Amino acid sequence: MITFRLGLRTSRNLKRAQEKKTRLTGGRFPPSNRRSVNRVHALSESSDQDGSARPCEPRADRRRERPANITVLYFAWLRDRLGRGEESLTLPPGVNDVAGVVAILKGRGGEFARTLADPRGIRAAVNQDYADGDHPVQPGDELALFPPVTGG
Repeated sequence: MITFRLGLRTSRNLKRAQEKKTRLTGGRFPPSNRRSVNRVHALSESSDQDGSARPCEPRADRRRERPANITVLYFAWLRDRLGRGEESLTLPPGVNDVAGVVAILKGRGGEFARTLADPRGIRAAVNQDYADGDHPVQPGDELALFPPVTGG
């Protein structure tokens, strides 16, 4: 019978690996290759006019800002004319309200421009609450566009 040994780390194996590492390093673990979150900044080589060293400025955060994605839902005849029920939309910087999102959609031209031309014929809701054109839109929000409805 052939058996295969899987490289699974059980608690016993982890303990053995830790003991071996302690034996080999004399109780001190070598520095990790990962950058420390709470890194202490060294003194810079440059000095002020009085000759005293000054601390280095922390590095700028290199993480990119995540794009502001929202979900746009289309209902009733809007969905029929535009040929889609929903889409994910990445907002450019500076667009932060419902009117701005509608302007972006109109700017696509074609059927979007014709369908969204008359703002009186379209209602909006942000996260399932009715909203006017000046209502703010945040990343992760759900914007629904639909025609005015009447009851009776």
